[in-house]
Amino acid sequence: MTKKKYWFTKVRETYDSGIDLIRLHGSIRWFEVFLRLLTTHRKTDAFYIIGRPKFAVWAILFAKLTGKPVTLALTGKAEIFGNNKSFREKLFASCDNYIATTHEIKESFIKDAHIDQKKISVIPHGIDTKMYPFISYEDRCIAKQQAGLDSVIPNLLFCARVAPNKGILIAL
Repeated sequence: MTKKKYWFTKVRETYDSGIDLIRLHGSIRWFEVFLRLLTTHRKTDAFYIIGRPKFAVWAILFAKLTGKPVTLALTGKAEIFGNNKSFREKLFASCDNYIATTHEIKESFIKDAHIDQKKISVIPHGIDTKMYPFISYEDRCIAKQQAGLDSVIPNLLFCARVAPNKGILIAL
């Protein structure tokens, strides 16, 4: 389940891999999560939540009420939650498993959210080396020259929203 941002976006799609994507509507997302989990998605066996969207707390609450496991995966430092024991943070801290894409996020799970380190797995972002094989320095220089770039000056391509939590300042 994800947010439905635009009126023209489909509400439901099924992908070849068997993924059933549901886009939830505006201010009633929390209600729609519960409604779908009680009807069309009542046979959900486990919950895998990426990030901390506001409506995720309702999915976690539903999972807890029905005794189903929840895994929370965080991919950025901005998603880290602290030990401020708000209702929302208590629910995030009640998940069965956690996935961190960096060791820094893992350490924050332990230090700031007081999560048992046995519940945390670190699965870093990866690169398919068969699809993107190593390119020698000489071949990179030739490719840069063909593209009209200086072959000696390093180039960086940053594909993300320019926001502090995306790490652009660290990269620069």
